[in-house]
Amino acid sequence: MKTMTYAHNPTKPQNSSFGEVYEVIANEQLENSEFIDLTIAGALISLSVFKGLTFRDCVFYGTRFENCTFIDCKFENCSFQFSQIDYCNFQRTQFQNCQWDFTRSQSNQWTFCRLDSRTLKAIADLDKNNDLIQCSASTPSEWDEVLAA
Repeated sequence: MKTMTYAHNPTKPQNSSFGEVYEVIANEQLENSEFIDLTIAGALISLSVFKGLTFRDCVFYGTRFENCTFIDCKFENCSFQFSQIDYCNFQRTQFQNCQWDFTRSQSNQWTFCRLDSRTLKAIADLDKNNDLIQCSASTPSEWDEVLAA
């Protein structure tokens, strides 16, 4: 399984035991990269800054994001499963056609983000401490759908 670290730097050797790779990404800064068809499972991603990244068709399974900053990032056709997103700051980040299955979002700030209806609903349903500041929906009717639910 390719991990985020390996996909970003393929010359770096991967350590694995029993065929699985679990990674910790902490105090890192990644910029202007694209990750496609990547599965990130059982990872801890903490205290890191991500600028201009695109995640397309990626799966985040059992992954914990904490105290991270995402600036001008895109999540397209991504699936968040059994994951946790806590105390993160999303700035001008887009979520398009994303799935949120058994994922918790707690005390995050979303500023000038463009969010699809599933992401809006997940943020609204999972935790009332998420701050949405001047965010917009992928389509104007998506705000109405979420508010009506």
